[in-house]
Amino acid sequence: MKRNILLLLSLTLLTLSAAARSHGEGGTTPFRQRFSTEIGAVCGSDFHRQIVLNLRGGFNYDVSRMAFLICDFEENWQMQEARDHFDRSHMLLGGLGLHLLRANTQRGGMIPYSLDLRAAYGSTVGQTNWKNNALEAGLQFYPSYTLCKPVVGVGYRFSHGRNDKARDYQEPLHQFYISLGMRF
Repeated sequence: MKRNILLLLSLTLLTLSAAARSHGEGGTTPFRQRFSTEIGAVCGSDFHRQIVLNLRGGFNYDVSRMAFLICDFEENWQMQEARDHFDRSHMLLGGLGLHLLRANTQRGGMIPYSLDLRAAYGSTVGQTNWKNNALEAGLQFYPSYTLCKPVVGVGYRFSHGRNDKARDYQEPLHQFYISLGMRF
């Protein structure tokens, strides 16, 4: 728990320092326009008869034209084939993203879509019956010409955890996933 609070505090301070620096340099993008909010669902491949579903919400902050910070909160459900109930966890993720292809619709630009590369690390927070850590990397694709942008993502997630009945950690979970969501 201490580690998660320290991670969130570090991301917040980094975001605020980058915002102050860009505001002081007279950046072309206003501070409020650098934030975006995302909600979505993530479902991955079946691995060792375990199925995981994640509901995600969070925000991104553009620190430059190429990079952005990620702060997400997830609600996770895991079910193994041999068990008749779900293990739940609440996870806080932080990471870094890169704009590989940035939309350019101003001044006659012809690219109305964006493609982002994301990498994040997360850990469970609060009282949960499934403690886990996750490391993920993925690509997100979304149009840039609307206010509410549909987001489609693909990626890989490595998760390592245990439930409240097992003392030792379970076998690591390698998962390819597809995510669907909205960006505001």
